[in-house]
Amino acid sequence: MTPDEIERLFSSTPPSPTNPSRGDAGEEEDVVLSEGEKLRRTENLSQVLATVRQLWDAGSTDLDAVAENIGNAARDGSWRIPLGESQLLGFFIGIVGTEGLRRPLTVQALRGVHGAESAADQNRQRVIAADCLPKMVKLLRDDSLLPLVIPVLFNICVDYEPAHVAAYKAGLNPELVNLTLGSRLAKVEGLLSIICKLLGLVANQEPESDLAHLDTPFILLSLAARQESPLDLDDFLGQSTVALAYLAHSQFQDSFLKMPDAVPLFLRVLERASREFDDAASTDEELGAQLARARSVFVQVLADLSAHPAFAATCGNSLDGLEVQTLRGWLASPNAQLRSAACLALGNVARSDAVCVSLLAGTGDQGVQGPLVGILSDPASAADAQLLHAALGFLKNLAIPARNKEVLGDARLLDAPELLPRIWGLTAQPQVQFAAISLARLLLVNCPANVRRMIRARPRASPVADAGDRQSQTPLQALLSESATTDQEPTKTEAARAALTVCRVVHTHTASVFQAPDEAEESNSSPGSDSRLAEFYDNHAGQLEGALVFLGSQKKFPLLRSELWFVLALMARSTAARAAVVAGLLRNREVLEALTEAVTGRKDVLEGQEGQDSTASQPASDGGTSGGSGVSELGLEPQQVDPKQAASVAKVDRENGLVLIGELVEKAPDQPGSIPLDTLRRILKEGGTLVLANRDEA
Repeated sequence: MTPDEIERLFSSTPPSPTNPSRGDAGEEEDVVLSEGEKLRRTENLSQVLATVRQLWDAGSTDLDAVAENIGNAARDGSWRIPLGESQLLGFFIGIVGTEGLRRPLTVQALRGVHGAESAADQNRQRVIAADCLPKMVKLLRDDSLLPLVIPVLFNICVDYEPAHVAAYKAGLNPELVNLTLGSRLAKVEGLLSIICKLLGLVANQEPESDLAHLDTPFILLSLAARQESPLDLDDFLGQSTVALAYLAHSQFQDSFLKMPDAVPLFLRVLERASREFDDAASTDEELGAQLARARSVFVQVLADLSAHPAFAATCGNSLDGLEVQTLRGWLASPNAQLRSAACLALGNVARSDAVCVSLLAGTGDQGVQGPLVGILSDPASAADAQLLHAALGFLKNLAIPARNKEVLGDARLLDAPELLPRIWGLTAQPQVQFAAISLARLLLVNCPANVRRMIRARPRASPVADAGDRQSQTPLQALLSESATTDQEPTKTEAARAALTVCRVVHTHTASVFQAPDEAEESNSSPGSDSRLAEFYDNHAGQLEGALVFLGSQKKFPLLRSELWFVLALMARSTAARAAVVAGLLRNREVLEALTEAVTGRKDVLEGQEGQDSTASQPASDGGTSGGSGVSELGLEPQQVDPKQAASVAKVDRENGLVLIGELVEKAPDQPGSIPLDTLRRILKEGGTLVLANRDEA
């Protein structure tokens, strides 16, 4: 078949009607040919292939014109499958990138490949199987071929996962990135959109040596940052979202954070994404959705970067630096996206006591507590779970150092109705509710001033109440009321831990909790403290008992039960606590079983004991505190469990349990049916014997 006959072959075949193309403009999508027509075309193309091979072997320039005709035909979707099945496409795939190939033939070969593989996965697979991609990628080094090579590579890769892997292994990433550097950038300005899409298609491959330019995200963000306002949203998203995809890999994060000014660059682009484009997004629904996704990913990537040791070290060592000052400025921004980003990033920076204390230094707007209080108190934040959760997470880190607890308490986090007490009631946002209760617990640990705030009455949300009903409630009552209505076990656990923390501080720092700041110092045993302790239990007994029963009956966290036995041992020494809470706790079967096992090491002690216990206080029998096994003879005191010394936990639990039981047996409330005294005496005797035996062995 002569070149003229080949030209007539393609020109005499009318194009087939097709659907809109997914390839370049002017190309038609693949069509379904009848088997007869497909066979006819394939046979004709087989004859064309014979001519093409002859021209190739002869080195004839006529091959250029034939290749051009084939390239034109490949734009017609009805020819694509026959081109592949006739092996004519395979011939041109094979010569692409051949050393010394004439430029016109290179161009026409690329056109043929470009057209034939559009929307035809069979032909794309032929390109991959022929190992043609490495040669095509090398053609990116020829600036004159870029307008053709880049679209060809895109058509091979788009919507075809096997091509993503092959292109990545062919070294596509570093070749494309090199196009954006130095003087070459000016030559691909009009192709940057396709370049970014191609980089995005290979972004999910695991980075390997020599196959990925580790500065890819930095370079792409630099391109996004260089745009002048008004920004082109499509270009901006193309560059920034691909950069974010690469920053999902730890190798790229490591490299990125080593670059000078990398963090300020990231923050600058994030701020542009958050502040600009709203008008453009409102007029294009698809672009608006892409922008929303990009903003969300920006915040998540910042959270990942700020958790990196290099980020925390840089920012944590220089709180006056540009990065931290930018983030602190965002805390007070009206833009919720920027506030969330700042909370997440600064929360990760706040990894040491020194940094946390410094961030709260000063008062009002001088410390970060001012803007954070503003976030929590903003009614609009109730609808923004991401922002609330980020702010609470930041505050939880800040609340860890002992010096910061009272500072945050002074900001009224615990007792202002519009702050934590409001968020405790957000049952529709369980993660936010949990974080708010967890923050409250942290603020209470070893902080008498905050415990005082937590148990001090404040006005109820509604002033309407029945006659005789108190018109006030404490924050602790509010917290326990809200947590009691949730079915989220972690939230219930955290609320119970907060209640236990209050009880512990109340009994270890009684005077500091109950005296007003302007009152004289008084001892823990003063009459004033005793009366206020009794009032505290009068107001909270029912809710405290329910919360502590939950801790005592759960089996998931043994150390929490250990903490419970310690605090109950402290409480049992107080008449008010013993009568109001402790005795009631031991009426609960599960709690009593857990305590029995802690003291005796056995689970069967209570079997068959129902209905056999005394119902009132009475002198100890032979099985009571006599015989050398009473607490007074043992000289036991409540002691804190050290979770780092697992071997001693059981010993400390037993001794705390004995202190608790000994107090109840010796000073049982004079209430019929209050506690199972006979059972407690048996437990006391058996546990005391074990303590003495252990001492003898030691």
